[in-house]
Amino acid sequence: MKHNLLNRRQFIRDASLYATSIGCGVMAGPLSGQGPVSHEGEEWRRSIQHKKEDLRPREVVLQEARSNIEQHRKGKMLLSIRHGSDVLASQPVSINMQEHYFDWGCSSLRTHDSFPDEDAFRQYMQPMRALFNATTAKCYWDEGWHQPIEKEKGVRILDRFLAEVETGYESGMRVKGHPLVWTIPKGIPQWMRKYDHEKRVMIWERHVKDLVRQGGNRIHNWDVVNEMLWEPAMKNIYERDWPHIDPIDDIADYVAMALRWTREENPNPIRIINDYGLIKEFNDLFSVKDQRKRYVKLVEALRQRDELPHAIGVQSHVGRWYEPDEVVQAYDELALAGLPIHVTEYWARLQDAPFETEGIPEDELNEMLRNYLRDFYIVAFGHPAVEHITYWGNPFIDREGNTTHMYDALYDLIQREWTTNLTVQSNPDGLVSLDAFYGDYLLEMNGQPLRFSFTPRDNGLVKEIIMG
Repeated sequence: MKHNLLNRRQFIRDASLYATSIGCGVMAGPLSGQGPVSHEGEEWRRSIQHKKEDLRPREVVLQEARSNIEQHRKGKMLLSIRHGSDVLASQPVSINMQEHYFDWGCSSLRTHDSFPDEDAFRQYMQPMRALFNATTAKCYWDEGWHQPIEKEKGVRILDRFLAEVETGYESGMRVKGHPLVWTIPKGIPQWMRKYDHEKRVMIWERHVKDLVRQGGNRIHNWDVVNEMLWEPAMKNIYERDWPHIDPIDDIADYVAMALRWTREENPNPIRIINDYGLIKEFNDLFSVKDQRKRYVKLVEALRQRDELPHAIGVQSHVGRWYEPDEVVQAYDELALAGLPIHVTEYWARLQDAPFETEGIPEDELNEMLRNYLRDFYIVAFGHPAVEHITYWGNPFIDREGNTTHMYDALYDLIQREWTTNLTVQSNPDGLVSLDAFYGDYLLEMNGQPLRFSFTPRDNGLVKEIIMG
């Protein structure tokens, strides 16, 4: 399994090298006339507003997405099956997907040490691993809700981060580290204030490289820089005035530096930059459409600096529930950057519903929530630029360890509708042909098992299968 993950990393890196970009004009520079909003961070949580726009009907968008799933997430699997030099003709062949090529992530995976014994841990992990193949290990430098890495200078506490890495890795999951650089006040230790910019950069570099070294090749993806479009460039962190819209060149300078630090320490993980507020209008201070244009412009600036990330992260949880066409429009515009899109933070919550929930029966509310969840995953999986989704949080296992209605809704999509499991007959030449989702497979013929991978590179090409 680990070997296949490394191959997938190489495939993604190779693909990003050949991506093309389309430059877009953008609005850059600080906003005038806006006083400080707060020094806490993530002010979007207190300023949610939204505007009506002309959107295509839900069913039209969902039908388009389903068609795209068939076109982009599946390929023609061609297998030539032999035993030595003998063709295995006209025989039943069982072909069952073991792992998706696409990343299905959940950010909140409980670690091994949070359970009373091994049996309790396995009881929790079995359904989680059955649904998800990716997880997130958090490594905030100084953030209150998670164990801070270095609240006190020189005292680095990594046990929770490393436990999350180890739990995911040992379970055969693709582990993402989040985040390496976040220029928000609550993400920077207070003791950094006493240093000048040059010294802060040196400390930041040591911090980043230490985390990358600690994670090693157990980390599949890194969110290298977080929320750079709404926050100040590294040199301006103590001049923050949210929304802090710094010039693209200032942002690109420090983002490129962080990407370089990460690459120098370990070139193997997939490097991502990540931001929010890109889908639905949520404030009257700055347009999300302008931010999408700035994101494309930032990628072009990084391309010019020869420090291109492998993918761009798009948080998808700000601004209440999304209409399907809002998601498509956003991903279409962001895809102009010429890089794959990672949906890095998505959640479906009733408190974000764009209607009053009081008085609606619980069963009806839950069905609305499941529909919203399903719609989003269909649209995101159906967009050809998207290659990763992380659900932010974990509403899938309740306190008693049972799977929830949210789990069932997602499982039906990922592990039933979007999975290939069937038995076919080889033709007289020993050839098997079928349309299949990309992923890792177990083939069984005459009681003999054999594992193989089916990736976009294999689409339409004959793969030799030699039975023992």
